[in-house]
Amino acid sequence: MLTGKYGDPNSENIEMVQNAMGATFSNLISEWRFEEGTLVLKQRSGKIDKGFLTFENPTVEREIALGAMQRQQKAGKKSILTSVGRISKA
Repeated sequence: MLTGKYGDPNSENIEMVQNAMGATFSNLISEWRFEEGTLVLKQRSGKIDKGFLTFENPTVEREIALGAMQRQQKAGKKSILTSVGRISKA
């Protein structure tokens, strides 16, 4: 379904996951990279019969982090993000 819309993934990796009983299963992780961000599909997530699909957009993530930092500063709290210099207004 995703390959029909976006083509072949830019990368595919297989990692091994283990359930509570000790059985191991392969977990295919596929990534499609775009100008706006990265689409990640995990075959297994949390449970062996559940998958996970997410879109990671660095611009939106940065805006969310900056908004949280500004709310903390308004509340008079020092942000750990600014103290270690991890977030910058680019």
